[in-house]
This record gives sequence, C-alpha cells and structure tokens, in this order.
Amino acid sequence: RMEPDDLLTKFTKLKVKRKGGQAAFHKPLLALWAIGRCLRREPRLAPFAVVDQELEKLLRRFGPAGQSLHTQEPFWRLKNDGVWEVRDEERVPLHPDGASGYRAYRKDLLRLGIQGGLKQEVYEAFARNPELARRVAQAMLAKYLPNEPHGEIIAAVGLERSRPSWPDGEQRADLRQRFQTLQVWKRKDERTPHKPLLALWAIGRCLRGERRMAPFDLADRELTRLLRRFGPHRPAAQTQEPFWRMRKDGVWEIDPEERVPVRPGGRAYRNDLLAHNIHGGLREDDFAALRNDPRLAVELGRMLVAAHFPPTRHAEVLEATGIGLGERSESPGGGPDAQFRRIVLEAYNGQCAVCAFALRAAGAPRVLDAVHIKWIQAGGPNSVRNGLSLCALHQRLFEGGVFTLTPRLEVVVARTANDTGSEEWLNRFDRKYLRVLPRDHDRPSPEFLTWHGREVFQSPEVIG
Repeated sequence: RMEPDDLLTKFTKLKVKRKGGQAAFHKPLLALWAIGRCLRREPRLAPFAVVDQELEKLLRRFGPAGQSLHTQEPFWRLKNDGVWEVRDEERVPLHPDGASGYRAYRKDLLRLGIQGGLKQEVYEAFARNPELARRVAQAMLAKYLPNEPHGEIIAAVGLERSRPSWPDGEQRADLRQRFQTLQVWKRKDERTPHKPLLALWAIGRCLRGERRMAPFDLADRELTRLLRRFGPHRPAAQTQEPFWRMRKDGVWEIDPEERVPVRPGGRAYRNDLLAHNIHGGLREDDFAALRNDPRLAVELGRMLVAAHFPPTRHAEVLEATGIGLGERSESPGGGPDAQFRRIVLEAYNGQCAVCAFALRAAGAPRVLDAVHIKWIQAGGPNSVRNGLSLCALHQRLFEGGVFTLTPRLEVVVARTANDTGSEEWLNRFDRKYLRVLPRDHDRPSPEFLTWHGREVFQSPEVIG
C-alpha cells in the first residue's frame, strides 16, 4: 500500500524530456488524465487507441506550439517512473533507439490493442482518497506546467471537485441481476456455497476500503476459512474453482488471465494460480459503484445470504465477511412459512424435539421454531417430514451443523462441540434418541436427515 508521501514524490519526480529549458508536457498530461479517470471511476486500464486520441487533444490544447505529439512515448515510458503499467508489454516489439535504449512504435501499440493505466496500488490509493489525488495533481501542475492555465487543465482532465457518481437505477438493477444469477455448480443436492462466499468476501473488502484485486493466496486462505465455517464438510476446499470460474458470471475478473494455463475442462489449477501470482476481484465498475453506495453493497450481501443460508445464519455470515455493519436485522426471506411452522410445532406438541423445552404464553408456543432439515435454499420442501421443532438454542446449533440426527433419530454431536456449557446443553444428548417424537407418519424423512448429515453437519465422519 503506497503512502501519500511516496505518491507525491513519484509524481513530482517524473523523468521528463527537456528542450531549451522547457519540460515536455507528455508524461505530466498523461498522468493527470489517468488520475482524472480514477476520480471519475472509469476503468483503470485504457487501450492505447483511447489514450492516443485523448492525450493528443490535451497536447494540442496545452502544449507549446510545434511540440511533437508522439503519444506512444509517454504511454510506453511512464512505466519506468513506477506509477504506470502497460498490460502485455512483453508482446510489444522493441526497436533500437540510440538516445534512450529501445522504443515502442505507435502502429504496434494500436495493432496489438495494448492497454495502459495507473498501477493497481496507485489507482486504489487515489480512489480511496480523492483529496490526495487532487493534491498530487496540483503539485504536478506547479512543477511541470507552472505557466499554463491550471483551472482549464484540471477541467479538461476531469479533476474538478464533484460529488461521487452514484449508481443509477439501471446499474442497480443490473448488479442485482448478475449477483442473483451466479452459476453455482450443482450435483444432485450437494451444497456449493463457494461462489456466494467469495462474492460476499469481495463485497466486504469493498466496504472496508481494501484493494479491489486480491492475490489468490489471500483469497484461498480467506475462502477456506469461510467454507470450513459455513460450507459442507469436504476433504479439500477447492477454492481455485470459484476464483477462476466466477469471471464467467460477469461480476469478477482475473489479472493477468492470459498467464493462467487452462487445463482440461476449462479448469485452472491451484498451483498455477499461486505460481503466477494471479489476482482476482470484482469488476472495476461494480467495485466503484458499491464503494460509492455502501447501502447497495449491503443489500447485495443480504440478498446472497438469503439465497444460500437459513435465516439463523444470515447475521453470522454477514459479520464473518465484513458486511454485517453491526446490524442484526433479518435478511430478506427471513422466517419459516407460517403454515409450515404451525404443522411442525403441532406435530411435536409445542416442545423442543431435543430437550423437550416448552413454554406457552397467551396460548402460543414461545422460544420455539420450526426448522427445515434440508434447507429450502437447497430445495427442501415445506413438509412436516422435513421439519423439526427446536428451541432457539438447538435451532442455531442444528442449522450451524453442531449436531445432526441419524435416520434412527439419534442425536449425534460434532467433535468440535467441547466448550463451556456443551455438556449440559448438548453433549448429554449425544447418541440418544430425540426426547419428543411425533407420530410415525410425521417423523423426519431419512432422505432429509442424510442430506443434513452430509451437507451441514461439521463431523460427518462420526455418523455410524
């Protein structure tokens, strides 16, 4: 992460050509134009064809009469100042130049579609702190263009003070649609919350003011942590799958994608992502929109958890991914269906199936709820045989995978349950039958119990 003083130093010590004591305007105007793009939340990288047109306009308007235009020179050489990046520079043919080593030709940059822009850390530093960007711009103007109309240059490159661009209704709807339709891998009824958790983690990074792009090794560690806590128990987390494949959903990008060897089945291997230091993150325009509108970011986060997790886990998932903002309100799609709740509580006589707790007030059961064994997010039905009546404590523990039930209706407790209170409130029920059982035709379906033991329970290996 670049410090403000480092940025100020880099931009005021650009290596610029001089002729007759006059500094060339090419690099300073290109840098100012790029900073303006950042503050307008435009993509970091731009094709040379765009840079060529825009920089030529600026040079014709503000440059000295007779100054060469040669826009390819600053586009290619600004990377040597540590603030600029040329994407795919290894593809650009280099031509000998006696004065400065090697140069790139304009026709090659255009033909190959080469892109350039501020380095990632520079762009993100300015995006986080627009006042710093303006301070750097003013320092550049004072040093490189002291006798030019600063106000006109600032306006021309888009550095005028303005309110941030908030996403409009169409952009909001588009964001909701793309995040709602993430293509989650499916095989029968297995849970695969990998993409939703990766998207939630990326949204959380945006809300915390962190960098948009993250190296795979960091995403691997963080997503593994989230999957162990909220995903099904699996031997390996397979974090490379969502990291690589989510780009096809239109919400994610990989950088540099072209360095990743594509393996059979269109896969990317974990070792390749690590070896090539591949980064991934939300699309630039989406990231900027969510940073400008945190409420929309939180809305998308709640939408994702509602689609993939039961209500008792919503606040926990949001908090773990950095989206919770301290709020504990229900996410959309909150409680169970009223009819489902009624028939399940009646089947268990208004008692907790595990501990037999019962409390009525004004004739209605309190601190009890009907819980889906196979989550409705995974296709579970609103039927009594897919339900359990549980007190608030055992509801959270069951939906969190801390215990499950065998098809014989025995309680099985996860090996992870060993803290204060676990003996009194949970472990004493281990390997014992439910204390409250409904009539035979209302008892939990073995099919749904097997699903819970495989997809939610934290220790599926202990089920016997």
